[in-house]
Amino acid sequence: MKAADEGFADPLEADIDFHLAILAASGNVFYMQLRSFTEAALRVSIRYTNHLKGVRSASYSAHKKIYDAIESGNAQAAIETSRELQLEALELITHKLEETKGN
Repeated sequence: MKAADEGFADPLEADIDFHLAILAASGNVFYMQLRSFTEAALRVSIRYTNHLKGVRSASYSAHKKIYDAIESGNAQAAIETSRELQLEALELITHKLEETKGN
């Protein structure tokens, strides 16, 4: 994601790869069976939320916080930072849906 943030890689692919790497690192066989579904969902969600935010790529620094928390074994920090990103995406989508209903 850092390379993408610096313009040297595709930001969407880097973001998806980041999330799929975490999925693989979990070692959870059940979740790994959902890899294709997760990739498709991320592809749509990331494109849409980045468009709504008016950015080309997701926040490298926010994703780095998740990475750092996982690397240091701080599950609570990883959960909290992940939740912040999820809530931001949910709020963007909810706001757009409400705005669309009003039209």
